[in-house]
Amino acid sequence: MFRANVKFTVLLALLLIFSPARRVFAYDGAEAFGVVVWDENDWLRLADAAIVGDGYFDGAETFGEEISVHIGGAAVYDLLTGFPAGASGIREGMTVRLGLSGPPSRDMAADEVWMNYGEEGAAAFLAVVSENIQYGEGYCTFTTYDGKYRVTLTADTRITDPEYNFYAPEDIRPGQALFVWVDMVTASSPAQAYPDKAVIQL
Repeated sequence: MFRANVKFTVLLALLLIFSPARRVFAYDGAEAFGVVVWDENDWLRLADAAIVGDGYFDGAETFGEEISVHIGGAAVYDLLTGFPAGASGIREGMTVRLGLSGPPSRDMAADEVWMNYGEEGAAAFLAVVSENIQYGEGYCTFTTYDGKYRVTLTADTRITDPEYNFYAPEDIRPGQALFVWVDMVTASSPAQAYPDKAVIQL
């Protein structure tokens, strides 16, 4: 009986750790940033590259001026629209943000690619809705899973999905992920954000 309880506890812990709703990126939040200088056969070469890890590195780390990342099978999103996009839309000179699928190295792989990162008119961040959500008349307020943001959506927020369906703030539920557009956030912890646009990821 004791062994069975231990096995169940370990299994439950693993399910919580690897729950996709709790992660924006796959490998401890490790991300790569850079400018595309070469794109061929599911590989990207990035210049001015940096790797930042949430729980992996204490700060930014680089692997020289350029790094290579394999993006075969990665989900690609365009931050100008918030919609899924094909890898064919990646162009030289474009700034991208990558979610790494394994330990950072000189030849690494990515699970997610965000195109047009940091461009004017691009989404500010991906908000994954936690269980900490409150609803009111014409609005909802939630904390993101990473605890960094407290997001308020109102009746004035344009909320859609990639299929151009429209949503009300009351339709938002824990576990959903939304790209949000916001001009500024407060310096508080968590930062308060009031997006004027959000796109739900289906």
